[in-house]
Amino acid sequence: MQNLLAALPAGSTTKISTVHSMAVLASSDPPSSGAFHADLAGSLDPVLEFLHQNGGPFMINPYPYFAYASDTRDETLAFCLFQPNPGRVDAASRLTYMNMFDAQLDAIRAALDAKGYTDVDIVIAETGWPYKGDASEAGATPDNARAYNGNLVAHLKSQAGTPRTPGKSVDTYIFALYDEDLKPGAASERSFGLYQADLTPNYDIGLAKASGTAPTTSGQIGVTPAPAQVQPGRGVTPTGFCVTTGGAPGSTQQTQQSSSCYEPAGATSQRGHTGMRQFVWFCILLGLAMLVQSGRL
Repeated sequence: MQNLLAALPAGSTTKISTVHSMAVLASSDPPSSGAFHADLAGSLDPVLEFLHQNGGPFMINPYPYFAYASDTRDETLAFCLFQPNPGRVDAASRLTYMNMFDAQLDAIRAALDAKGYTDVDIVIAETGWPYKGDASEAGATPDNARAYNGNLVAHLKSQAGTPRTPGKSVDTYIFALYDEDLKPGAASERSFGLYQADLTPNYDIGLAKASGTAPTTSGQIGVTPAPAQVQPGRGVTPTGFCVTTGGAPGSTQQTQQSSSCYEPAGATSQRGHTGMRQFVWFCILLGLAMLVQSGRL
């Protein structure tokens, strides 16, 4: 990041940052308890200081889908899809949360504030919902994917913000525009795209220029919840936001303490490779833009 910053022309307003998974959090339940893993301080603290000094945002990848995958009650599905639900109260802050996205976002906000970086903004680098999955992947349906992404767009457009930061929206990037049809692993990993690799739309959330569909938060979008399933080691959370465990779902190795709000280890790894490819392309395009600006190309 330092080298990228140094390569920018004088006066550039380009912001430099890097992306993190939700696994950087040691605690996120309730959101006000959000805190980074202490053993990441050696590598994370310099990043946070860089962002503070240079005005860069903290970029994070929240996926409510994985929270639902660990707790397949109808109430949890509604909470994750921005649809009508009883809400969940943060006992410490007394704030009421009506969706998982806000809860995850505020957990990151709490972690940054606890570190003293109240001035560092948050950007959602990627979030999404798979429209297809294996038989064991609850909730991966076109209706749920349409509901999540469509209601997410409507929620962001409302400028409502989160319970911790009302009225403050956040820049958010939907994962993904296209399916990654060659990605290995579970079927859901290849099924996050709004479009297939041949440009055929998987479903419409009202973003296409010619689309006549408007995103909605009314809860009227058809939802096809999978039958409630509790996999071994994945208990339900009747009143909380996340399940904290000692290992990451989908992994046979012991990992840092993580939560059902986070991505399974395999998904994190594969998506990390995708992020790196996107980052490399960003660097290439940035370099070309600089050459054009300087008249060398």
